[in-house]
Amino acid sequence: NGLDEYVLALPVTDPGTHRPRQGAALFVIYRQGDRFEVDRSDAMSDQAELELMQPYLHGVADLTNSGRLQIVWSRPYMIATGPQPYFVFVTEWTPGSFRHLPGEMAISRTSWGDGVRVAIEGQDLVLTGGSRRLMETGTRVDRYRYQEGAFRLVDRRFVHTDGDLFFHLAKEEPAYGLFWDGVVAEAVGRMADAEAFFRAALDPARRAHPGTLWQYNAWPRKLEEAELAAFDEALRALVRFRLGGVLLRTGRAEEAAAVLRQGQGRYHGLLDALRTASSPAEGCRAAAEWAEAHLDFLTALSLGGIPWEPRELCAHPPLEDSLLPPED
Repeated sequence: NGLDEYVLALPVTDPGTHRPRQGAALFVIYRQGDRFEVDRSDAMSDQAELELMQPYLHGVADLTNSGRLQIVWSRPYMIATGPQPYFVFVTEWTPGSFRHLPGEMAISRTSWGDGVRVAIEGQDLVLTGGSRRLMETGTRVDRYRYQEGAFRLVDRRFVHTDGDLFFHLAKEEPAYGLFWDGVVAEAVGRMADAEAFFRAALDPARRAHPGTLWQYNAWPRKLEEAELAAFDEALRALVRFRLGGVLLRTGRAEEAAAVLRQGQGRYHGLLDALRTASSPAEGCRAAAEWAEAHLDFLTALSLGGIPWEPRELCAHPPLEDSLLPPED
């Protein structure tokens, strides 16, 4: 209406005591006739109000192409160790009401990076930071867009900067980093990129891992030669498995079969599960069953960190903690 509105994101305090309690809200102050009105947003989920901290405002934009403006804000997760996740929210305001738009968006602040950045680029939200559950991949850039009634991940990439400790020590991107480059490319449909990353990760001249394990809530640990050898074999098998899946999903069945036949090592059963399956989906189910019976493979792959689950072999394992209830 041509008049300014004032947007605030504030911690909530207990009435009468003025002592902060866990919780936060958006407030919009605006003119209505000859008086000011103050609208306050409703609480989010019980888990969010219990576990998230003070809010930060990032900007206002029409991200839904609706002609209405939405407020972009975030709240960090209350946690004492390791990379700290920031959950980003988009809330639409019209006089008298707020609506929190669906879609979970999170990225972590690391101790060695440049913190968390939330940028509005056109109708996209771009989150830059680290990964709580995967410290060794460097800086992550996520792009979200409002599609089909929710904010959805449309692109994810790892970018390597001088501040990324893992790559500084590695001198070159190890096969493990290239594997994750391929996983995130496949997850957002960049299949040509995924294929290129997986093929590069199979190069035997490239180290699988720099040799030092970095995890939150623990000192850096130099890996033993036996651990590195077991990890190398397990990782290359998984990379070959994922490459075969990309080739199958892009209509290149004969090429996929040839790639999978080449990996006839200790973990050939994983590759055979996909090669002999009637479809990629059936191959994923067979691979999960194989992994359930060969936990040594998952142990070697996990390097004592967050364990891989059999159902994750075909998927994009989570990189952040979640506020959503776990899936069955």
